[in-house]
Amino acid sequence: MPPKFSFEDESAFLYIHPTITLRRPPCQAVCPAGIPVSLMNRLIAQKKTREALHVLLDVTPFPEWLCGECGRPCEKACNRGHLNQTAGPIPIARLERHAASWLPDATPPRAVPSGRKIAVLGRNTTGLAAAYFLCRLGHGVTIMGNEKEFEESCASAEARDALERVQRYLSDCGAVFAEPIPAPETASAGFDAVIFCSGMDKAEHAISGERKGGSSGISLPGVAGRHSLLVSCGSGREAPLFVLTEKSSSPAAATAAARLAASAADTVLAGSSPERLAWLRILSDGTVEREMLPVNMPEDLKPVTTVRAEDLCNPSYFAGYPAFREQLSSLESLEEQAMGCFHCGKCIGCGTCVSVCPGDVLEMENDRPLVRYPDECIHCAACMLDCPSSAIFFRLPLPATLGAPMKYLA
Repeated sequence: MPPKFSFEDESAFLYIHPTITLRRPPCQAVCPAGIPVSLMNRLIAQKKTREALHVLLDVTPFPEWLCGECGRPCEKACNRGHLNQTAGPIPIARLERHAASWLPDATPPRAVPSGRKIAVLGRNTTGLAAAYFLCRLGHGVTIMGNEKEFEESCASAEARDALERVQRYLSDCGAVFAEPIPAPETASAGFDAVIFCSGMDKAEHAISGERKGGSSGISLPGVAGRHSLLVSCGSGREAPLFVLTEKSSSPAAATAAARLAASAADTVLAGSSPERLAWLRILSDGTVEREMLPVNMPEDLKPVTTVRAEDLCNPSYFAGYPAFREQLSSLESLEEQAMGCFHCGKCIGCGTCVSVCPGDVLEMENDRPLVRYPDECIHCAACMLDCPSSAIFFRLPLPATLGAPMKYLA
């Protein structure tokens, strides 16, 4: 069944539960920031560079800094590079820098003010990133930390420029900067939630102090499984405490952890359990989309599947892409280079599944395939075997998925 999340979406997810994204490209799987490379490439190929930048800003406040600090594992994992040594991988780093060049004109959407106030303890990379996502979600933020902590995060001129730009953005959004950092157990006064991002030794003290106080903890799965978070909700606290249990100096890893904390805090303040959060994102009109896992979701869901080169069922389809042909592999046009992306595991709207379906179960509507007659599907797997980007799969046994919304089956 065609994926829901890939074809028509033009917003990245701040958080998406590991059991929901069941197909992902290898470039996104190895990216420490979890950048939706396929979506970025599609927008750049369509000459929607500003929208591509907004996609980057949905997952990191530091797009111009990430490339300089990154070893480009995405390009090493790119399936196009594995299947065509001459054409090579998609120049993902160049495409990202191209999108980031629009930063002076970037105005990412913000949600309407929620009236909630959140304290972020730590004026470091992780703390500023968490404050950024919270402001985007419409919450009032107070960042507690000193200038020394900020200076320690500025390891290079590029880092300083990015962090200072984010601080200006936060100030424009009405965020308050205060110092020094209070003790976690006293920081909750006047706030609806507290996010602790200031040093592992202090974090461990905060966690142990909360546990000694008889509080209950909830461990949350990390972004792409790389980070963990403890939500402590003691009966004597005025606000839940979110403690990041892993610290990294990498801007990509730090912002991924910050997204996890901001998403969890936003979900709790919205009256839901972060353990049931399916996905969270900010739409282009500023609406915050929060979806919860259905209560009837099977417990033995398949883990996230990374689509490898050998998993692509019909790679010959991409030989028709201009940027994939050897004679065009040296062109400087980034839009043409972006066109060569396979969008591994993502629906590209090619209609192959519709044309090969023997029972006419599928139909094209608005340039994308839809399951029009699901009860008539005989599960012959013709669509799955012919899909060039390996975006289609069947979850078995089938009765386990009955009653779940269609989007969860894709």
